Amino acid sequence: MSNSRVADNYAAWSLCAGDFPAQGAIREKLRFFARFGVLAPSVHNSQPWLISVSDGGVRIAPDAARALPVADPDGAYRRMSLGMCAENIAIAARWFGFAVATRFEADGTVHFDIGPGAVPEQDISPDTIVARLSDKRPYLDREAPTSVLHEIADSVSAADATVHFVTTAAGKRAVIDAHHRAIDITTSNSAFVRELGSQLRANTTQQMRGMPGFVADIATLPSIIVPPLLQVYPPLLRKLVADEADRVVAHSAGFGMILSDVHTPDGDVNVGRAYQRVALLLRGAGMVDAMITAAVSFDDIRLHLQRALGLGREIRLLFRFGYARPGARRHTPREPLTT
Repeated sequence: MSNSRVADNYAAWSLCAGDFPAQGAIREKLRFFARFGVLAPSVHNSQPWLISVSDGGVRIAPDAARALPVADPDGAYRRMSLGMCAENIAIAARWFGFAVATRFEADGTVHFDIGPGAVPEQDISPDTIVARLSDKRPYLDREAPTSVLHEIADSVSAADATVHFVTTAAGKRAVIDAHHRAIDITTSNSAFVRELGSQLRANTTQQMRGMPGFVADIATLPSIIVPPLLQVYPPLLRKLVADEADRVVAHSAGFGMILSDVHTPDGDVNVGRAYQRVALLLRGAGMVDAMITAAVSFDDIRLHLQRALGLGREIRLLFRFGYARPGARRHTPREPLTT
């Protein structure tokens, strides 16, 4: 990228564990940890968080200005995104031997009290946070080792959020069918399509948020043309994704789910934190993933899927995973930490 303005919206990714300011002041160290937070995934790459750093900790609050009232009417995915951001920060801090204590506000705002002196927890490297990205393309038709998936699920699952993987042919077909039904509904909703279109970006975008077309293997010219067309002709999306369930989603090693019956702001945050740990552990095992939220956004489709899979808890977050196909994969833009 020769244009400095274009480079600026990817500059946040220029980060590694080796940059840790070991001789810096406490606030400089906490700010370093917080820089990993902005690399978290979020629905439509909306990055709906406000991060502030003090000498004693980090505060991650929801940013109402980045709400998605159609795709996320109750703000649950916004709070889950906060959890993903928070988990990155906690992972980075613990890697360098900092203790992290968590407090919540009523709206799901996360307060981390962070201080040195703890035994380093180095199960997930901060560099894995930088290496991970959402890959919305078809994956290789290759199975994931069951032992790896069991180890990930066992290490992440907690009382309020558990991890479930689906890898059987029947289970995968149930998820694909649910996704297909949900996409039929969402692509028929003009308000949803316009909101989605407002978050799509050209591959050459200079903006800090939103989804460039390359994340779904869309070439540059269509990535420029499609977003404005969706504003004036929403039915176009239905045509563009007509075969997406079988063309893309079906090409996955499996599907992962974060299950939880806790419907509180901090419960939503913890669902996001659990997902982020799973995503990073998958990346450490050589796999990629991407959230697919539509199927669990409609109660009737979600309930039908839960029954088909024999689940006793609610699916709060759904994602696909597998092995990436050859070819360049790119990060999406990020707004850098400004605090």
